[in-house]
Amino acid sequence: MLARSLRVQRNFTIGVILQEIGDAYGSVVVGGIEEFLSERDFFFLTVAHRHDKKLLQTYSDLLISRGVRRVHNR
Repeated sequence: MLARSLRVQRNFTIGVILQEIGDAYGSVVVGGIEEFLSERDFFFLTVAHRHDKKLLQTYSDLLISRGVRRVHNR
């Protein structure tokens, strides 16, 4: 993955930050995203901040440090 990332100048990392993960629908959607991305050799990270603003910022900073471009979709 690292060699491919350097060659095409992309890091193939996708992060999803959710408020909660526990509901049945959300877990099916996240599972589908994870399956799709893993088949294409992406690194996928899912985290839940549970309405904690400090945790949300920590997760955002972590993803940005891994080269994930910040996209807000509320």
